[in-house]
This record gives sequence, structure tokens and C-alpha cells, in this order.
Amino acid sequence: MKKYKCRECGSENLIWRGYATWDFESQSFKKVEVDDEAFCDDCNAEGEPVKDELEDKDYLIELVIEQINNDQKNGDLEALYEFLNFVDRERMVKYLSEIDDE
Repeated sequence: MKKYKCRECGSENLIWRGYATWDFESQSFKKVEVDDEAFCDDCNAEGEPVKDELEDKDYLIELVIEQINNDQKNGDLEALYEFLNFVDRERMVKYLSEIDDE
């Protein structure tokens, strides 16, 4: 999995310019080329974004941590503990103990 972030502000809200051709038979555009540089819709910076290669497990952990943070704001962590069976248990337990200490 790949994740792209703005080099200036870290946002993932990026827009790429690209070129396409119209395919009459399928009645759709076909991608021909996409620029290497992107525009950040948050800070208006332009340039080559930072690319992170994520392992599937790391990506899942990141999604679970994001969900935990969202649910922590709402006071509901209980349902997320079952996700620990699908991710790196040691890393998640460490993270959960850190947020419990806060």
C-alpha cells in the first residue's frame, strides 16, 4: 500500500494533474499520464509529495489507531479491542497503555 503526504504540511488531501484520452467505445476516459508533482488542497503547496510504502499490517494498525482516537473522543473504546486479533498485538497493547496513561 502507498500513502502520499504533502511535503510542507503533511496533509493527505492532494490533487494530481494528469492527462487522459477519451475512449469512444467504453464512453470513458483512459488515464495516459499523471504528473509526479501534486497540489495540496490544504496549504496550497505544489511539489513532489512524500510517499510512504506501508505493509498491509502497518496500514491496518494505522487505521485502527485512527479509529481508536476517534472513538476515544466519544468515550467508546470497548468495541475496538476485538481488532487486536487482526493486528500486531504488542504494538497495539503498547499504544493502548499510552493512551490510558494520558
